Amino acid sequence: MLAINLKRVYLVNLSSQLVASFYKPLNQGQILKTYLAVKQIKAKPMTLGEYNNYRKWDIPKQEDPFREGYLVEYPDGYQSWSPKEIFDASNLEIQDSTKISQADLDLFIGPNALGSMKLGDKTTMVEMIPRTGFSMYETSSCVDPVNYDHEMGCNICVEKLKDRL
Repeated sequence: MLAINLKRVYLVNLSSQLVASFYKPLNQGQILKTYLAVKQIKAKPMTLGEYNNYRKWDIPKQEDPFREGYLVEYPDGYQSWSPKEIFDASNLEIQDSTKISQADLDLFIGPNALGSMKLGDKTTMVEMIPRTGFSMYETSSCVDPVNYDHEMGCNICVEKLKDRL
């Protein structure tokens, strides 16, 4: 399995509910910076217990060894474990590690990522919110309002947005 983390924002906030059990809280006054992470990684499903066995570590008593997650390997060879819910929310499996296919792009965009509206009497605007959570906008217009076709305008906008991705 190969996963790619496409423009996913990681707010490095260690007090997050999802990662709180893995990190000690920061001292008061420490300020965390925000980072945007874009990387291609390799991963395979592995429970927390399996990961600890792989590392030859004892699992802490307060941790659930059956918690689902992934062994993650970064391009520099560094390995870590990620809880399934965090991994699934921030990574997208691609079928071919040498390219991003149309099917991969469609999964990245998602089925409910589009909204559209008519601006004035001859312009269509489409908003796309892919898995990154960032809104992307595109417009298309016709010369004469008599020729306005909202569906055609949407199709043109979506193709432009896909090209930008």
